[in-house]
Amino acid sequence: MPLLGDASYSIYLTHIAFEGLFTKIMFKTIPGISTFPAAAFIAILLLTLIAGCIVHIAAEKPLLKFGRSIMFYTKAP
Repeated sequence: MPLLGDASYSIYLTHIAFEGLFTKIMFKTIPGISTFPAAAFIAILLLTLIAGCIVHIAAEKPLLKFGRSIMFYTKAP
């Protein structure tokens, strides 16, 4: 589970937005989901974790790589 550890900051930053988004989508598209609140909670939790990991891979990793390349850039002698 090193991916979850590496992505924890991205998950922390994005979880509120993704929870709200997935909750609205789920309750508007799946009729009767309110009768299974535990299933809805688990589904939203998993979707939020997956989305946070995608943000980590698609945005955070490239930005960190770019930042390191700028920070440690040295001119050739």
